[in-house]
Amino acid sequence: MAPLLGVLIAALAASPARASCGASSCELEASGAVPRAARSVRLGYEFEFAPQDRRWAGRGAAPSGVKGGHHDEVYSTTRVHRLSAAVGLTRDWSVSAQLPLIDRAHGHIHNHRGGRVPEAWSVSGLGDALLEARYAFWRSPRGAALSLAAGTELPTGRDGAVNAAGAPAEAGVLPGSGSYDATLSIVWQRPVGRGGLFASATRRFNGPGEKGYRLGDVTMLHAGGSLPPARRLSAMLQANVVLRARDFGGATREETANTGGEALLVSPGLEFAPRGSWTFSAAVQLPIYQRVNGFQIVSGYALRTGFGYRFSY
Repeated sequence: MAPLLGVLIAALAASPARASCGASSCELEASGAVPRAARSVRLGYEFEFAPQDRRWAGRGAAPSGVKGGHHDEVYSTTRVHRLSAAVGLTRDWSVSAQLPLIDRAHGHIHNHRGGRVPEAWSVSGLGDALLEARYAFWRSPRGAALSLAAGTELPTGRDGAVNAAGAPAEAGVLPGSGSYDATLSIVWQRPVGRGGLFASATRRFNGPGEKGYRLGDVTMLHAGGSLPPARRLSAMLQANVVLRARDFGGATREETANTGGEALLVSPGLEFAPRGSWTFSAAVQLPIYQRVNGFQIVSGYALRTGFGYRFSY
């Protein structure tokens, strides 16, 4: 099957947006990042940039001067460097591993006893590693396939940090969640000429982290495809629906009323294959519709670039 999204990482690997102060991320499906043949390997690197600077309430911009709670979020800028490896064991079975390095700057206004105190953090470190297995359980004579994928996210990420004043960072600011999480996906793919179509559904089940804080579970729906306008160039487009449940605060004092929501996004991109084993790609994700619970900050766009290399063994 022609590469659908090249080296763009799978939605399973993207860090979920966390509380109102949390990290935004590109929620992309990347079926092309899975080895297409037995005894094959794909190595990849991705860079993601996601700025959150729009204060949102419900379905639109929050009115100026209205307090969102104990904290009024101002901005959160996330940069992610991600290494990935995927191995095709047989024609139907593949396994993959991904490890992110996350750099995040975050600022908010602390509403305390009638005063407004600016606070800021700059946090970087390893994120949570993801391990996944995928099985193609059905194939049609024309090349269409249905696959099931199951993964686990390990608490390898940094889950504690303070700013210059000694104030601890909130759960959404940290690179790691401190929890064991699970993901389940079903993916449909079909080649069309030198391109292809796909649709997928993913459910992420988040476990409790430090002090019992648990990120809300996430459901992601994706549909799209690729069309090669030239021999080594593919144009890609997909639509993404992301549904996030509210977080559970556990023993913390986090304002979980300002977490969760829904979004509809469109993600155009390009992939270039200068040689048979190498691919380079870039994509932008744009929100068409966003609804949040309470007051949150959202992103007007997110960018992702990367490259990959495939070989057989």
